[in-house]
Amino acid sequence: MADSPTSSEATRPNPTAAADSSALVQANVKRIAGLEAAEHAKATPAERVADAIAGFTGSMRFVWASVALIGGWIVLNLFLPKAERVDPFPFPLLTLILSVEAIFLSIFILMSQNRAATVSDKRSHLDLQLNLLSEQ
Repeated sequence: MADSPTSSEATRPNPTAAADSSALVQANVKRIAGLEAAEHAKATPAERVADAIAGFTGSMRFVWASVALIGGWIVLNLFLPKAERVDPFPFPLLTLILSVEAIFLSIFILMSQNRAATVSDKRSHLDLQLNLLSEQ
């Protein structure tokens, strides 16, 4: 009976196991950060442009710039003399420009989302592998 561990010895954490676990966690965090950096480095110039455009168009600066440009266009074409108006009411040229802008913005946003989904899928796969390792 003297050879069996006491209850305090049985519940005491193993410092070696904790250090190994901590090192494993740090290694996995570094690996995930490395994978993220590698994915960003693998982005083509078109994907980088799409990400930049999607980032800008998702900001309030873009909203205010759009309001200012569209408002300026309308004000100019309403208050200039009829002979000098570029796009008289109901503003068919403005409608065309905004429609083309919407088409291109949706393409850029979809490109950016597809790339983000690919990175997310890879991250999910890595999470699954880590979860399986931690269960073992």
